[in-house]
Amino acid sequence: MRKLIDNITLLFSSEFNLKGIVYTEVWSDEPDYILNGEQHSLKQVFINLFKNAVESIDRTGKVHLTVSLTDEKVSIRITDNGSGMPPENLKRIYEPFYTTKENGTGLGLLISQKIIQDHGGALNITSESDKGTSAEVVLPKK
Repeated sequence: MRKLIDNITLLFSSEFNLKGIVYTEVWSDEPDYILNGEQHSLKQVFINLFKNAVESIDRTGKVHLTVSLTDEKVSIRITDNGSGMPPENLKRIYEPFYTTKENGTGLGLLISQKIIQDHGGALNITSESDKGTSAEVVLPKK
């Protein structure tokens, strides 16, 4: 799990620097754990979530990752202080081809949700206009 996230944050590190984004992370105290699932698919999900977070920030901002555990699940939450979404946009985010991005396809969150559900988990998005967005991936722990 940590290796997967480290690889993704390394991929985004230059974009964080270019946009003046401060990236922070907090991991649970458990020494090591493995996610059940296909690593390439999970990587696609987290790349999409980090990309959304970075693209939502049009000024110096923050992206924060929190990884927490229960006995059976791992929660990976990516929170940004970007533009956020109004309620009418938030309730449509999983609709095919719905996008508010100029060059978006409207498939990123839909595909991400499907991948996470196929892994026995859930993708939860909360957002507030002008305050930011939080994307939480909850997966079974191996």
